Amino acid sequence: MSVARTLDEVEALRGPWSSVPWGRVDADLDFYRRVIVSRSQIERPHAILVEREGRATAALAGWIENMPLASRFGYATVFAPTVRSLTATLGGVVSPADDATATRLIDAALEVFATRGVHVIRLPGVPTESPFVRAFEARVPQFRRQVLVKPRTHHQLTLPSTFDEFLASRSKGTRKNIKLYRNRFERTFGSNSALRIFSGADDLTRMGEDLEVVAEKTYQRGLGVGFADSREELSLLELSLARGWFRAYVLYVAQAPIAFWTGWAYGDTFYTGATGYDPDFASHRVGTYLLCRVIEDLCADPSIRIVDFGSGDAAYKHQFGSETWSEKDVLVFAPTLRAVGINAVRTAVQAADLGAKRVLRSAGWGDRVKTLWRSRLREPSST
Repeated sequence: MSVARTLDEVEALRGPWSSVPWGRVDADLDFYRRVIVSRSQIERPHAILVEREGRATAALAGWIENMPLASRFGYATVFAPTVRSLTATLGGVVSPADDATATRLIDAALEVFATRGVHVIRLPGVPTESPFVRAFEARVPQFRRQVLVKPRTHHQLTLPSTFDEFLASRSKGTRKNIKLYRNRFERTFGSNSALRIFSGADDLTRMGEDLEVVAEKTYQRGLGVGFADSREELSLLELSLARGWFRAYVLYVAQAPIAFWTGWAYGDTFYTGATGYDPDFASHRVGTYLLCRVIEDLCADPSIRIVDFGSGDAAYKHQFGSETWSEKDVLVFAPTLRAVGINAVRTAVQAADLGAKRVLRSAGWGDRVKTLWRSRLREPSST
């Protein structure tokens, strides 16, 4: 077993690291290193490789960082203590099917609590039914785990050979809507609209400017998520464009950007990233229109076999995906009074949030409240 705590130690693992079937570009060694040097809150890397006969059979690509551990009621953050966390990157937990190897990886991760300098371990997007999750929950008592965590559904689409085949695979209602929105948009804007795909090393400046024009108007900006024209974001985009990983699909009307979808082409999969649209064009369903253009382009790309939409309950993921699985964020707290106390407060906030959502859903108000809240989040950035 190898544990790397410095960038030099990480680099020394490049050989076995490259043999790990990482789930996303985020755990690619060069991308991972760039994240660590770009984010000011990250203190150092913390990577674990469990090896057998010279090959890595389980791995965790993470880092030690100081971060606010946010608890939300709806979209509002109501509790956010600063903690020192061992955080795995997305796709940064790889564990085989046997419980023994999963337990070895877990025990190595739990050793960060030995010095009492780390408060939590955060492992995002781990398959719910994996041996890794089962072993983690068996090793850590319930009062030190996040327990009120609702599993999310992860969606992906196995691409057919053509966009017509994709349409034929959708439900009658979805096919009707896709054709309706596409025809309506093209009839309204026609030759006054254009789609541009940014994917080259020379595209960074223009792409960043056009994405920002749209992103500053979105509700995601109000939440502090989605595309951000920051030094860290631009550094990662520079690397990704140079490696041919990143693509940004930007839709224009009258030469002004109105919507975008971004993502990473890594291996045979296109992992969707940030998206956004100008709310002035919401009635034209530009998000759906643009996504169909993205899928059409990817169907024609022989190097891409899968579109990974990530997890969540957005309607388009249900309508456009073809395979799903359940996943959740694993959050484990150190055996200290402060860490256990933070977990107790978080549990109370989560219980209140889940209860409120249950009441709203039963009253048929859930989507209406969500839409109103998102509209309010757009307001500061659009004035």
